[in-house]
Order: sequence, then structure tokens, then C-alpha cells
Amino acid sequence: APNSYSVEDTKQLYDLAYSLGCKGITIYRDGSRSEQVLSLPTESEQAVDPSVTTVPLTADGGVVANVEGRLQTSGKYFKKKRPDVLYGATYRKDTPLGKAFITINDDPADHVATEMFVNIGKAGSDVYAANEALGRAITLYLRDSNNPNKEAELVKHFSGIGGSNSVGFGSRRILSVPDAIAKSLIEHSETFPMRQTAFDEWASGQELAAEDLEIRSQNPNHQALRAYSIAKDWCPECHQHTLIHTGGCYECEACGYSKC
Repeated sequence: APNSYSVEDTKQLYDLAYSLGCKGITIYRDGSRSEQVLSLPTESEQAVDPSVTTVPLTADGGVVANVEGRLQTSGKYFKKKRPDVLYGATYRKDTPLGKAFITINDDPADHVATEMFVNIGKAGSDVYAANEALGRAITLYLRDSNNPNKEAELVKHFSGIGGSNSVGFGSRRILSVPDAIAKSLIEHSETFPMRQTAFDEWASGQELAAEDLEIRSQNPNHQALRAYSIAKDWCPECHQHTLIHTGGCYECEACGYSKC
């Protein structure tokens, strides 16, 4: 009922329910509680807030961009609906917390990861809960982010995260669960058959100029993400950000400086 409903109006409503033969009646007056589930927006709430930035999407979920490539700020944000069927793979990785089963499912439209599940330990444990939350957070990022290099960003930031323990040796060494996620993304991009098939079909039907092939090869979604897992530092010799740690030594990709 509206906020202006009086006691007399309520009495008449009860009498009407009785005369109609209702078995029961519930009355709720708008504004009688600080929080409510039933309400109508006011005219001021319906007005567009100029401080809110929204991202318009096309019918297939793509972002509408202007000629400068920047997002327009008019329209409404629409959450992409998850298809009924998604195809992916599950990777088993040994981590300091135990065996992790990391499932990566791809978006069938652009063959980029759209959701991830991280399962470690038994259901009900703190380890299971924390890593389930991690998988959900990554899924939210993968679904809603318009960054075309979102997989590369995950690999870049998750690779090398470590704690007090590690598992494995050499290239198979895993420092933590996030490090295992980064390695799974790399393996997925390099070995998942549907990605390779999709790219081959696309390339076979295109006649590309040299600059188009170069741009395509630079897209991390269609090349190995392994390069993004290598952490770089400043070289003390040439002072460039090209110093990498490999084989137990530090080597500079620019000037050749090395230290073991």
C-alpha cells in the first residue's frame, strides 16, 4: 500500500477481504521499514545519473566503441548470458596445498577463457572454500572484462607468486595455487584442440597482408602465453628492463649481461 495509507484505509481493506471470502491477507505499507523488498522507483531515481559510466554492448555482447577506440558512456550494461554448453579442459597440478584440479572453459565466440573452477581439498575445508572463491573471482573478471589481453594479464600477475613451499623442479616447478593457474592457462592456450582448430580455420580462409599477420601474431589470445610468465628486472649493465632469471642465472636479453 502507498505510504499515505491510513488506519481507516487498512480497516476497509480487511473488511473487503472478509467480504470476498479470502482465507488470509497481508498488508505492507511503503516506507514502514528502513529496508524493503517491494518499492516503486521515484521520478528522481528514474533519472539518469550523469556520474555513472555505463558500457553499451551489441546484441552478441560486444562493446560499442567510438572511432577513437574508447568506450562510449551512454547506454546500459548487460551481463553476458552463459551458454548452456561450454567446452574446455581440466588440468591436474600438484601444488604446495595438494592436488589442484583447474577447469578452464572457453567462450565459443572468440575462443578465449570465459570461466574457471579451482578445486583443492575436500568440500567444507578452508582450503576448498578459499580456492573456490578464487575461481569465482577469476570467472567474474573473464566474463565482464573488455580487455582483449585478459588471459595474458592473469598469467603475468599470477606467475611466480610463491610462499614457503614449492612442488616440482625446473619448468614443472609450481610455487603456489596462483602459479598453477598461470601454468594451466599457458598449457590451455598451447594444447587445447578446439583453439588450434579455430585458429587454423580462420587463417586458411584469410588473405592477410604482412602487417596484418604481424598484428595477429602479437595478439596473446592466439599465441603462447609463456612469454608473459617470465618476470623481468632491470639490467645493472644497460639499465633496461630486460633481465630474466633462467637456468639458475640472470641473463639480459638486450646486452647479454649474465650472472650466476
